[in-house]
Amino acid sequence: MAADADKTPKPHDILWFSDGSVVLAADEYLFKVHKGVLSLHSPVFKDMFELPDIMDGSVEGGIGTGEDQEMYEGLPLVTLAGDKGEDVVHLLRRVYDSRYHNRESRNTPLKTVLALLLLSSKYEFKDIRNDVIYQISKLYPLEFGENVALEEAERGDPQFGLERKESHFVLLHAALTSNAEIILPTLFYKCSMIPMPSILKSCRDSGIHQSSVERLLVGRENLREAISRQSLNVLRSLKYGAELPFYAKKHLESCQCLETAAYTQPQDLVDEWNEPTSGEGLARHHLTSICNRCLFYVGSEIDKKREEIWADIPKFFGCSAWTVLKDELKEITNL
Repeated sequence: MAADADKTPKPHDILWFSDGSVVLAADEYLFKVHKGVLSLHSPVFKDMFELPDIMDGSVEGGIGTGEDQEMYEGLPLVTLAGDKGEDVVHLLRRVYDSRYHNRESRNTPLKTVLALLLLSSKYEFKDIRNDVIYQISKLYPLEFGENVALEEAERGDPQFGLERKESHFVLLHAALTSNAEIILPTLFYKCSMIPMPSILKSCRDSGIHQSSVERLLVGRENLREAISRQSLNVLRSLKYGAELPFYAKKHLESCQCLETAAYTQPQDLVDEWNEPTSGEGLARHHLTSICNRCLFYVGSEIDKKREEIWADIPKFFGCSAWTVLKDELKEITNL
């Protein structure tokens, strides 16, 4: 009996307004809030509050006026089915105070980011959802150059209170659940760049649905095939078809580097293709018997090939094209 009493939701210390007009119930908290405030920001709550003929106090049914309507201290009681109390706290704190969440910050706790993304999507708090998607997109950019620069500048820096790589899969799961397509390609890409056993374990731990796991693995295979094809053709491309300045072509014609250069370990180049370093850095690390000028040209060609592959990332993972997603991001962030 004592255990059952402990599970009874209790009024939240902050989100319990004396002039509230409705009580929301989650697993551990009750929230006495204002129908007008919620209706202003959420069409889901607005519709629910405007259905007087529904005799059910759950979110699926709305607020009723008859005998079946649950009440709490004289106010309608609405149960938020399936929502965790702490998650609802984050959502309501943001609804009542926009300063609670700073979309420009990388230090927002991951639990807060996830709660805001999932619940703002579920209840259609459009402005909150847009702010969270923008915040995540700052750390998972849509541009190749921005990704490389971010990884180089912030390698090892925490993200949402965790080591950066610890966020990838839980954010992917949340983005899939909330249909936040803008950030999906980069999240899929980041999650694909680790060994297969680690991918499978992380998907299980994050609760990613099997169909999405298959989507990730197919995309990973497409990506690695493209990297393998492009990386191993860099030298041939430079020798026979690359568009180069006149002075570069003259040097390559007179130099024998492209005839003698070889990869030390071709598979290692594929594995490290998307490391946060320049193409020249990759070439220097993986090629032997090559002069500095040729090294520069090879590095430039690698960077060009990397950008070509990046352009196909959305296609690999079954997402909309970058141009479409960039337009959507611009629209939701008013940039």
